[in-house]
Amino acid sequence: MQARLQAFYELSKPRMVALFVAVGLAAYVIEEGGTFEGLLALAAVGVMASSGTNMITAYIDRETDALMERTRHRPVPSGRIAPWEALLSGAP
Repeated sequence: MQARLQAFYELSKPRMVALFVAVGLAAYVIEEGGTFEGLLALAAVGVMASSGTNMITAYIDRETDALMERTRHRPVPSGRIAPWEALLSGAP
């Protein structure tokens, strides 16, 4: 079970998500002055949207990723996560 959770965590690309959310939060604070509730909402939506996009992209790129040495060990091409699981987990 822990290995599957780790694979889904890897599939969401958390470092990339953190970068997107940080940039969005910074822009919100600069432009709007940023209320705490707004920051929380923006962070939650940013994490969900970015993670979901990464999961759908993994589904789309699965065949190409399987061919390249650098990407063949990712969760979907390596078989740790089935393609349909990546697609469904990233769907809204």
